Amino acid sequence: MFGTLFHSRPAAAVALLLAAAGAHAQTPAWTAIGSTGIVDDAGYNPPKFTFTNGGAFVKGSSAGSRSVVLRYNVGALPFTVNGVFQPLIAVRFKDNSTASAGGGNVRIVLKSDDINTGLGNLNLSTLDSDDFSASDSTQLQFMSTCGIHWDFANKSYYFEVTLTQDNAKDPNAQVYLQQIRMTDTAICTP
Repeated sequence: MFGTLFHSRPAAAVALLLAAAGAHAQTPAWTAIGSTGIVDDAGYNPPKFTFTNGGAFVKGSSAGSRSVVLRYNVGALPFTVNGVFQPLIAVRFKDNSTASAGGGNVRIVLKSDDINTGLGNLNLSTLDSDDFSASDSTQLQFMSTCGIHWDFANKSYYFEVTLTQDNAKDPNAQVYLQQIRMTDTAICTP
């Protein structure tokens, strides 16, 4: 019995090492759930948003349009250093109002600020929910980063998300942001 137990320990150790190696082989990613955004001051008085189950929602109002602006800081990752790779940006959101109805909109803009020149609010890439079909469930869409030269030594990057809901135009309008995710799987052609 001692010999069987002794021989099974190395096998268990090898299995544990293989499992750990598989976990580290995952594609690196930057992620943010909707509720982690920093809310612009105008969103507070009165509160125009709520964070529920990780998502950022606009509080509905029959009085008209309500907007809230959220910002998500982007930290440097191996696939964005020195502009070598172009990350794929995936966004999961809900906008069940058609563009023609005008009851809702989710707009995500990747921006940069330059520490040396002071130039800020440079729009690098934009995703607008009005460019896609309205849906009663969340949808996953992608933003392009092709042509962006990432320079974390001199620039800061962030997503600025504007959630707009107008229940006077569309009483059933609902918009929210569930998640933003960046991975190193984008394919850019010259």
